[in-house]
Amino acid sequence: MLFHAPSMSLPNAFTLARLLAPTSPSVFLQEYWEERPLVLQRSDPDYYRSLLTAADVDRLVTASDMTYPEFRLVRSGAPLPLPGYTKTASSGGGPARRVADPDRIVEEYQNGATIILQGLHRSWAPLATLCRSLEAALSHPTQTNIYVTPPGSQGFAPHYDTHDVFILQVDGSKHWRLYDSPVSLPGRSQAYKEQGSPAGQLLGEPDLKPGDLIYLPRGFIHEALTSEQRSIHVTLGVTGFTWLDLLSEAAGACREDVRFRRTLPPGFAASEELRTAMAAQLTELAAELTRPEAALRAVDRMIDQFIDTRRPISSERLFVSEQLAALDLQTRVRRRPEVLFRLRAEEERVQLTFQGKKVELPAWAAASVACCTGEEPFRAADLPDDLDASGKLTLVRRLLREGFLQYA
Repeated sequence: MLFHAPSMSLPNAFTLARLLAPTSPSVFLQEYWEERPLVLQRSDPDYYRSLLTAADVDRLVTASDMTYPEFRLVRSGAPLPLPGYTKTASSGGGPARRVADPDRIVEEYQNGATIILQGLHRSWAPLATLCRSLEAALSHPTQTNIYVTPPGSQGFAPHYDTHDVFILQVDGSKHWRLYDSPVSLPGRSQAYKEQGSPAGQLLGEPDLKPGDLIYLPRGFIHEALTSEQRSIHVTLGVTGFTWLDLLSEAAGACREDVRFRRTLPPGFAASEELRTAMAAQLTELAAELTRPEAALRAVDRMIDQFIDTRRPISSERLFVSEQLAALDLQTRVRRRPEVLFRLRAEEERVQLTFQGKKVELPAWAAASVACCTGEEPFRAADLPDDLDASGKLTLVRRLLREGFLQYA
């Protein structure tokens, strides 16, 4: 059984190492991850140019016909009403609602509103590749928001997030105040509450300029404001799986065991004897969750959940099937470098899981399937002889059609 999370080999891809330089990933994971903030000030204004520029943001906001919830506006932490900066536009077969109204958005921005571009990694290739690169390294889902704040403004009041964030300063500058954490690693149900969440000790007040970065573990309170310059920054949010998530996954499997589906003893709330017996029974049932076989199955389901939900980010897939007829044993192909996958060999079958898909073949084809998962280009003719020539072509054609392979 094998889980493979490949390193990114796309040209100019932002790996975790590049994102954190000059801090190494090993130092980051040992000393900062979920522990304390990291501030990197590089004095390199072009460091993130390949990811996003101010000109890119301008075009997206004013010339791309975005629709809500791809964007939203806030001022001093409060959302602006959608009708104030969206419109209904005609779109071929009918009206398109909640379309960005560029003139109103520009007006609101000039009046101090922060523009938030939400989930841009779904449509902006450099950010999609960055997120996939981090997912390959961390095995946790990653997403982006872009914050465009005018001079002399503040988008949000002090708060903490319930997910870890990397803040990448793309354009302009922003003054940050970083405070201690009142809640250690808050879960998704422990959102920040302005009342009862004191800011705590001030840890630092860095000024971020283009090329700089802040990493904040979840729970650390922060706020930011601009001065005479605007600010554009990318927030990478890491919505990590927790041990509680894994325990929930293990508990969910107990639905198949009738013992867990039985009701609690009638009258348990009024009986000390039943109270004691229930505690003993719960201890016995809980032991089922930690048996090695059950624990491994829960881990496998968590891995499968992560792999299955990594959506495709590559192009050049629409017309692949039209080229399959010309494929022969000498055609060079390769695994798509951004695909995260899992390869499992069992007694009777081999299973390749990726992007919500499962490709299954007999176990005797395992060597050929494994060869298709390497990083180097290959030809169908290069596959091991556990498959004949026809079988090799059938395998390569299927993996091309499913989006696992591409032409080299």
